[in-house]
Amino acid sequence: MTSTDPLRNLGVRIGPHGGELRVYSENADAMQFCLFDPKDPDWRVKSVEMHRDADNVWTGRSRSLHVGSLYAITVSGPPGPQNMFNPESLLMDPYAKGLTRVGPEEWRSTVVSDGFDWGTPASPAPHWITPSSTRRTCAASAGRTRTCRRSCAAPTRASRTSPRSAI
Repeated sequence: MTSTDPLRNLGVRIGPHGGELRVYSENADAMQFCLFDPKDPDWRVKSVEMHRDADNVWTGRSRSLHVGSLYAITVSGPPGPQNMFNPESLLMDPYAKGLTRVGPEEWRSTVVSDGFDWGTPASPAPHWITPSSTRRTCAASAGRTRTCRRSCAAPTRASRTSPRSAI
């Protein structure tokens, strides 16, 4: 028997019938996301109520939520020493994959395509790093070529030349 992680797939997911936004909040009383006009990012074109599930994940769906959409989240909740809920504040999606600057100090979350595979654990090796470029001649190895480790603090032969001899 396998259980699925309820906090998996937070943020926006695009499907054949529009998009779904999922956000975790344990203390919120109400949450909605607002969609904005792409030509006038201050103009709210739609607000979508979100609903909380048993795991405190808030979910909202809309056919209008698609790649390129600008959106923000509004949240209300109880006052308290660790709570700073303000339903008038437009918040960025903490799981957004894209942000768009819409003013000097104002941003909107942006839906981006999931076409890029982020699932690969290994990053590609840059073209300038080759196995031969990690080999150095270290003073600690008496002039023999060996692979240096970060712990090797000994200067390389090239770094032992004085500035005068390089002229």
